[in-house]
Amino acid sequence: MRILKVSIIFLIVSILSGCGVSKANTNELNNSSEKNDSVNYDEETKKQEERNKQTLWTVLDADGNEKEMVSEKNSDDVKKIKKIINDHCTLVDNRDFKQLKVENEYNLYNDKFSKVLDKGDYKKSVQAMYESNKLSLKHENLIWYRNYFNEDMTTCKVTVESEFKIKEANKEYLEKNKMNLKEVYQEKRIYYLEKNNNEWKIINIEKGALTKRS
Repeated sequence: MRILKVSIIFLIVSILSGCGVSKANTNELNNSSEKNDSVNYDEETKKQEERNKQTLWTVLDADGNEKEMVSEKNSDDVKKIKKIINDHCTLVDNRDFKQLKVENEYNLYNDKFSKVLDKGDYKKSVQAMYESNKLSLKHENLIWYRNYFNEDMTTCKVTVESEFKIKEANKEYLEKNKMNLKEVYQEKRIYYLEKNNNEWKIINIEKGALTKRS
């Protein structure tokens, strides 16, 4: 009976005191947690800084070697070029045979490139293709690749992949080209741009084969 009383008293004391070592353990855990939080925060900060440094825009020296990276956020040239490419893809990938205005693209081209297109009857050929095939497109997305300025940043080579759907087309056109309505197609485009009087213009475009988005 005496042993039972002693055991009960010891249990009560233990409960009231909170088992003496727990406070020290709690402090250790808190300190450890704070250290881990600090380490995680520092690591995340470093990762964010690295992400901020990443860019798709590079300046090449006269020998074609990478000289420096260009910040997308801080460069007016990059912002202007991106707008031109976005505008061009939006125009050509939203063409509709019912309201076709090919001349709107010409605001993005320099005079020399415009003359080359006119010499090849570009406007008439685009008009004929869209109207004869009852063709209508819808722009979906633009994927950016690495892009390169020359050393004095007066020319730029830009590579993108534009994605679009065929909203409407006659049956013969679809069968001939093995295409389907509502399918997303991709076209890789390489744009060459030149800067004159602080204004960027497209001076040439190379286009790859159409592929289905996987």
